[in-house]
Amino acid sequence: MSQTPLSSRVVRASLDAFQRSNILWAAFGICTYGALYTGMLLSLGMSQRKIGLMMSVPLLTLPVQIAGAVLQQRYFNRKRFWVSALSFYLTMFAAMAALVVAWPALPEGVATGLFVTLLLLANIGFQLHRPVQLAWQSEIVPEREVSVFWNRLTAQGMVASVAAGFAMGWLADRLGRDNRLTFAGLLGIGLFFAATSLRTNARVPDPDPDPRSDGGVLGNMLEVLRTPGFRRLSAVFSMQSVAGWLCCAFIFVHLQRTMDFTMVQMQVLGGISCVVSFGAGRLFEIVGKHYGRKPVLLICTLVKSLEFILWGTMRPGDHVLDLAVRHASTSLLGDWAALPAGFASAIPVFVLGGFVNVGIASMQLAFMRSIGTRRTQTL
Repeated sequence: MSQTPLSSRVVRASLDAFQRSNILWAAFGICTYGALYTGMLLSLGMSQRKIGLMMSVPLLTLPVQIAGAVLQQRYFNRKRFWVSALSFYLTMFAAMAALVVAWPALPEGVATGLFVTLLLLANIGFQLHRPVQLAWQSEIVPEREVSVFWNRLTAQGMVASVAAGFAMGWLADRLGRDNRLTFAGLLGIGLFFAATSLRTNARVPDPDPDPRSDGGVLGNMLEVLRTPGFRRLSAVFSMQSVAGWLCCAFIFVHLQRTMDFTMVQMQVLGGISCVVSFGAGRLFEIVGKHYGRKPVLLICTLVKSLEFILWGTMRPGDHVLDLAVRHASTSLLGDWAALPAGFASAIPVFVLGGFVNVGIASMQLAFMRSIGTRRTQTL
């Protein structure tokens, strides 16, 4: 069936729905990575080795995206497919929240095995839906607005994540971050917002929902693999993704256990990063519009390398920057303005992260429109 054209009014309403859904999703997303997620794992008494295992599971399921693209393209209605896969993902996280509540009643090996199983199944559901949903969204976004839209969507998501993170972090500190029930409750709140986000997104029309059998799976995959742009971008984004996921677990364990930061302090650092991201998003909109997507990607990739180096320099206690900032703040505002030990040294790392992450994420999405045909775009 040929693609159904959407009116400008429907397209505009769809873009607004994407933005609302993205903001709602942030309240759930903040529970599935970073400080709150590692806090939940620590509250369950997991060792750093087990936490590393849990953080590696999503990487193991990335090839499932290919299976999702193939299955939908040949056999299933596109919207029904991604809605079903994403609903399964949320259901597994609901089961995970129940497991966290029941954790002490189960043998340690059984509880850990169930957690890994639920996490694996959840990420299979997420990876099945991801390329299908993004291909659908990218068809609705007008070509002339691609860079601007994805930059704006990414920046709004970061702002919403920080706002949700402040609220969730404050609750975690108030209720007790050593109490597993704290994180089970926060995950339940996040799931409510995720379900609302899913419902908002599902109301957007799909201009081309029907499966296609033309070309054959192997032929379409070979066509994608032969695309030079696909190979280059896949190499760049894959290396960044692997490095980010491998560091993520240990960064937030380090901040909580070694640096002894509270949840609120980590969310303050996240807020600083978000302010930078919002400004960088506007900057990248201008640069991308006038000079193209490639300069943004090159700049962000170079700065991301520097960010990883700075993460390795963070050590407990005060350093030169901490002493200088504490002296200046207490001299101007009094002793109440003294920052915690090591806090000022963490600020430059989060500033760099905020600058580059919004550019990398938005460029990943914007580049989708420049690779492949409608027949191969989901793959």
